Amino acid sequence: MRRGIALLLVASALGPAYAQPEPTPANLREPPPQLESSQPDTRPEPLPPGTQPTSTGSRPAAIIPESPTPTQWFDRRVSAASVGAVYGVFATWAYFAWFRGANERPFFFETKWSQENPFALHTYAGGADKWGHGWASYTLTRGTTELLIAGGWRRFPSSLVAAGLAAAAFTVQEIKDGPIWGFEVGDFATDLSGAALAAVMENLPALDRLLDFRLRYFPSADFRKLAGTKFWSRGDGIDIAQDYSGMSFQLVLHLGALPGTTQPWLSWMPWVDVITGFETRGYSPTPIPRVHDPYQSWYLGIGLNMQHLLQKLFRPGKLRSFGHGFFEVLSLPGTDLRLGDVRRTWTSDPSTTLRRGPVLELLPAAVRYGGR
Repeated sequence: MRRGIALLLVASALGPAYAQPEPTPANLREPPPQLESSQPDTRPEPLPPGTQPTSTGSRPAAIIPESPTPTQWFDRRVSAASVGAVYGVFATWAYFAWFRGANERPFFFETKWSQENPFALHTYAGGADKWGHGWASYTLTRGTTELLIAGGWRRFPSSLVAAGLAAAAFTVQEIKDGPIWGFEVGDFATDLSGAALAAVMENLPALDRLLDFRLRYFPSADFRKLAGTKFWSRGDGIDIAQDYSGMSFQLVLHLGALPGTTQPWLSWMPWVDVITGFETRGYSPTPIPRVHDPYQSWYLGIGLNMQHLLQKLFRPGKLRSFGHGFFEVLSLPGTDLRLGDVRRTWTSDPSTTLRRGPVLELLPAAVRYGGR
């Protein structure tokens, strides 16, 4: 279609140069009959479609299209192979990070709600592990969906296949966990929820423009110590997924995607995101030495819409598309401002009567805390 339109535009631009004079009474007479001649015909041959005269007028030159036809090397087979490669890399990393040399016992399930809910205070990660499972499944589904679409597969079936692959991969992981840490039903539930949410977002563009589910990450001080001393040790340096003290899970609202925000006096809204987040500090990795009790934090903040910034800085293309996808699931430290948060602490102070229960704190944005 683009070639056809381009040729029509070129033809309309070149047409007047080759048009005959406007008919007048003087030139409406029939031309005199042409006599046969033994001289060769020196009239220029008509130009074939898709060509234009050169400066010398001797040979026609091919019209150069506005943009070259893209190569179709990334077809369905290559995109499917790319998805397989993604899971191959993930499986290799998971083996070295979680399963190599792990002590096993009889397969068992972890089903207690007090341990398996996404806000469980008295657990090794304070519930952040559940959010991590959901985000990882969500991100794998969205990324592999886009790989399949880039290869020519349709969006809806691609999203279903990608969600199914993510759910299957994390189910296998939980089965592998069964004789080590146990098959955790909370992990399994958030794995499925993350894949399902990704499929919904892929197929509801209005919702996708409005909301993002992101991870903001910066390696915690405790993880940096592990990475420097025990990088290849299972569950330590190589297992960056256990660095929950460096992670923050965010649900982001794009103000610019709200209806009725096109008025000039609201032109600032596409630049601003409203952020709600959840994080834990002091759980995993175990701080050595421990300087504060582990706690959960729910916070509210505002942030810079990096996708809108990319739209203003770059023309449409692969770089901008990659950046848009990157900021769909990840946030950079330093691009948001925290307005305030609520903390729940797993206190170990023997002097308090709330030692076995949570301690709630309302903290203004000016309060800064440890954990990194």
